[in-house]
Formats: sequence, structure tokens, C-alpha cells
Amino acid sequence: MPKVMFRMKLSVIVGQERQRVIYDEQNQHQVQTQSHMIRFEDELARKMKQACRIGKNGVQRARNQEPSKNVEISKELQIWGNGGRWGTRG
Repeated sequence: MPKVMFRMKLSVIVGQERQRVIYDEQNQHQVQTQSHMIRFEDELARKMKQACRIGKNGVQRARNQEPSKNVEISKELQIWGNGGRWGTRG
């Protein structure tokens, strides 16, 4: 009988150890998944912030270029629009 009891206790201990190892592996996988998700979200937020900043700068650049384009167009009209004769200079 003592051998049977020893084997039963051993099998219980081995079973508990297996469960602990499985739990640790699942927990480690969950932590890695959460870590990847946090890094992904941080990278996405950084890219969105950068895109927003580029968008704002692009709008500002376009606004800054509008007056110079208007000046260029009016100069071209003065050069090319000599007395209503379009397409000839001076």
C-alpha cells in the first residue's frame, strides 16, 4: 500500500506542476501579446500625430504660396495681356 500512496501523491504533484507550467506559458504569451499591442498603439499614435503635423504644415505652406502665385499670375497677365493682344509680348 505505501507504494500506491507514493505513486498517487507523485502523480498529483506532477499534475500540479504541469498545470503550473501551462499557466506560466499562457501568462507569458498574454504578457507578450499585451506588450506588442502597446508598442503598436504607441507607433500608431506617433504616426497619426506626425501626419496631423504634416497636414497642418502643408495647409500653412499652401496658404503662404497662394499670394505669391497670385502675384505671378498677375505679372504674367500684364506681360502677355498687352492691350488685349493675348499671346504676344510687348
